[in-house]
Amino acid sequence: MENIKIVPDSSLTNDDVENYSILLFGTYNSNNLIKQFKNEFPIELSGTQFVFRKNEYENKKDIITFVIPNPRNKKKYMLVHTGNSEKFVSQKLKF
Repeated sequence: MENIKIVPDSSLTNDDVENYSILLFGTYNSNNLIKQFKNEFPIELSGTQFVFRKNEYENKKDIITFVIPNPRNKKKYMLVHTGNSEKFVSQKLKF
């Protein structure tokens, strides 16, 4: 099992992305990696809504979590926890 390293998206290196499974938390507006990899996701994202299976989600309380193969290393994964509002994306994180 890999050790978990928590870093802000702005501190993640290309080496980190290519060699580890990545957990992305935040919104399109708050997380640079969510913006960078949005075309790899099974949803369409903008700053105010997301579209999943042709359904538009515009409410600030709407959130979505999904896992995809890491676009830079198919042997690793990328978990994405995002939504329309940083407030509600963060509220759902209770470990």
